[in-house]
Amino acid sequence: EGVIVRAIMGAGKSHLLTELVACHRPPRTHSQRRGRRRWTHEAIVVSPSTKRLVQQLSQDLRVRLGKAAVGTFWAQRKDTQTQVIVVCNDSMPSLARELEKIKRPVSLLVADECHRTQCPTYLEAYERIQPQRLVGFTAPPYRAHENVALSLFTREVYSYGASQALADQVVVP
Repeated sequence: EGVIVRAIMGAGKSHLLTELVACHRPPRTHSQRRGRRRWTHEAIVVSPSTKRLVQQLSQDLRVRLGKAAVGTFWAQRKDTQTQVIVVCNDSMPSLARELEKIKRPVSLLVADECHRTQCPTYLEAYERIQPQRLVGFTAPPYRAHENVALSLFTREVYSYGASQALADQVVVP
């Protein structure tokens, strides 16, 4: 089951997310096919909740990992052969079908704003993808109470709250 990283808004969750992906990705192995790189290992999927966040996170990841390593999957562009695939929640079912069709496993699924993963289409996509690891990022508090819990996540593994961020001068009062 998945784990949650919670940090208040403005504390730099996208930097944490980017570093997690950078630490998780395997060494570069690829083959050439018709002039395009095809990554021969499992995919890392990053799923922010909106198209705007797809653009922002894919840019952050490209700066850290290199342009060729990061692709997007949505209406305008459907990359399935890059090392990291950034997809909005609405496009997760389509990506899941494509990855299933090409038999490409997912080693890590990172759900940005994971408190928005409870919709049936996301849960179905998760079942299709069956990632080896699942990490969720969120700002709202994680709720362990059963009727408000996030079904894909079992526990919070890291929390960076307001008092910590204020003490570290990461955010201002």
